[in-house]
This record gives sequence, C-alpha cells and structure tokens, in this order.
Amino acid sequence: MAAPAHNLARQRQSQLLVFLDNESGLLHGYRLLKKYEAYHSLLLDNLCVFRRPTVDALRRLRAEGAGRQLRELFQRSTSAGVRDVLPSLPDKSIKILAERIDRVLSQVQKCADSNKS
Repeated sequence: MAAPAHNLARQRQSQLLVFLDNESGLLHGYRLLKKYEAYHSLLLDNLCVFRRPTVDALRRLRAEGAGRQLRELFQRSTSAGVRDVLPSLPDKSIKILAERIDRVLSQVQKCADSNKS
C-alpha cells in the first residue's frame, strides 16, 4: 500500500480488525481539508449569499461549542463496545470545526460590511 489505512480499528478483546466505512467523512474527513482548501476558500471568498437560518445555526454552533457537544454526546450515547472500536472526537478536530465555523461567519460579516457601504 502506498498510504496508511486510516479506516481500520482493532477490537480490544478479540483483536479483530474492523473496517470503518468513512464515506460520510466523519472519521477522517478533516485530514483531506488541506487537499481541497484552495477550492473551498476560492468558493467561499466569492460567495455573498447566505440563508438567514444557516447563519443563525452557525452562530449557535459557535456559541454552544459544537465540537465539545458532539464529543459529549458520543460519550453519553454509545456503549463501551462502540467506544472501544470508534475513537472519540479528538481535540484537533474540535478545533478545526470551530475554525471552519468562524471562517464562514467571517465571510458573512465581510459581505454584510460590503453591503453597508
């Protein structure tokens, strides 16, 4: 293999390997961000149409600490067996989520400011 596999986990008791279907991007999507960041930034920097409910939701996510809440929800709502195989949301991912929310909200503010002038 040319690259490491990031979608395998080992069950502690049986040592069986478990394949994690990452099509949703929940477990390793942030590792791909750098690859696509130029495209994301280009699109966002040229976008000035945002739905009010989307902006309100982003502001709530920022104010309520969405990443921390996701991690706490995972801990509360999953069994020990699931937590043995699936990793919790790491601090790095929580930080990236907060940065991306801030990035979009900064663009919203930039657009609002340009509409005032």
